[in-house]
Amino acid sequence: MNVIQMSIIMDRLLRSAQNIVDDMPMHTRKKLTDLAREAGERIGMDEDEALPHITWFAHKLKEEGAAYPVELSKGRTGGLYKGSKPAPIKYKKK
Repeated sequence: MNVIQMSIIMDRLLRSAQNIVDDMPMHTRKKLTDLAREAGERIGMDEDEALPHITWFAHKLKEEGAAYPVELSKGRTGGLYKGSKPAPIKYKKK
């Protein structure tokens, strides 16, 4: 595989990831592993191969600024949030 073929595959992967994020409703979350799996399936790539590229894509999407706000978070409830992450619920002590 030469560099031109690899760049075509990367273009297809990142475009499919962009389409998935664009189709998400506002204020929803998608784990990066799920995004990598879905985008990879669309072009016939394994999730493990797609994940580093999708992680890079998500960070660049946040930094460069998209047509909509994007937020990234880590941890069990982490992932890519389209819109903003919902505010945590604070309970009053009785």
